[in-house]
Amino acid sequence: MTVAGGSQGATDHVRDCVSIIEGGDGTVEFIELICSDAVLRERISHPDRHGGTKMVDPELLDEFKRGGYFMGLPDHPAVSVDTTHRTPSESAHHILTLLEPTDYL
Repeated sequence: MTVAGGSQGATDHVRDCVSIIEGGDGTVEFIELICSDAVLRERISHPDRHGGTKMVDPELLDEFKRGGYFMGLPDHPAVSVDTTHRTPSESAHHILTLLEPTDYL
């Protein structure tokens, strides 16, 4: 599941999903993808993001940041992966190397 911040309803939905998974002896690992503000702004405004439902307006990003939209779930700490200098494939590979020792794979 991919969650990019959200309303209380989205947070509640994620918590419900976590509860179901962990209640069935499953495990949930949160991966926080971060990058420099300059790179994030460049990525958000890239033409490849237009035409879908992804955020494309850097001003909206600023508004969401001010509103605490990207706070995560404090009761489930995330592993942070800095994607500033990584391609999507490199980021995915790095995440796999982080999860490998945990027996998720």
